[in-house]
Amino acid sequence: MRCSFCHRYNYDNPHNRLGCPERKAYIVKNPDSWEAQKDKSRKARAKKRKCSYCAEKYRYNHQKCEQLAVGHNRRSCKELKTDKANDLALCRKWREDFRNAVKSSGLGIGALISAPDYQTTWSPGEEKYIHIPGILLVTDLSLNIGLGESSLTHKLSRINNWENPRAIRGRWVHDNQPGHVGLPALENPNYANGQLINIHEAGAMRSTIIAPGSIDFDIPDRWVHDEEAIDYLYRRPS
Repeated sequence: MRCSFCHRYNYDNPHNRLGCPERKAYIVKNPDSWEAQKDKSRKARAKKRKCSYCAEKYRYNHQKCEQLAVGHNRRSCKELKTDKANDLALCRKWREDFRNAVKSSGLGIGALISAPDYQTTWSPGEEKYIHIPGILLVTDLSLNIGLGESSLTHKLSRINNWENPRAIRGRWVHDNQPGHVGLPALENPNYANGQLINIHEAGAMRSTIIAPGSIDFDIPDRWVHDEEAIDYLYRRPS
């Protein structure tokens, strides 16, 4: 990196014009110079900057928004970095628990899953839609970007609900046609009511395992420790 103030390549102490130690020393010795006035103006503008993350987080608390969102930008926001690190740790813990729950529940290739809402049809006699159940022979598990603890945040919960309906893939027993269902209810004593994924989660009845599979799914460590879902959650708004 070549500094535009000292005009040198600093391999031992790489810096740009803003972080140049010679420039800072020059400003101290020459407080009335153009460089000093320019630096003073930059600092005044920086104090008025508003962080987009804090502004969104405290949008319903105007007092906190004015106190915490002003004076820095999204890139240097300490609160964003702290929240992201906490959510990443929660997501990784959930995924590790999910992997253990899948192994202990028997969810694998060859498992039979009962889907309560396999097909929805209109009933003229009852004048309402009725759900026809179905049974799926599991052949594959598709781990999507949004799979994480649904109570992590509202946004991650929405991603979770959008992506997971296609997580379990296989063939319907009655007609041998390809199909997919959402993640079934999984038990784990570390979570509320002893369930990692509650049977009523996501606003509809979850599918349930009625017969275990013969081959366990291999869920890699790379997926457990992946940061893609959290990066998507904390992406810069477009």
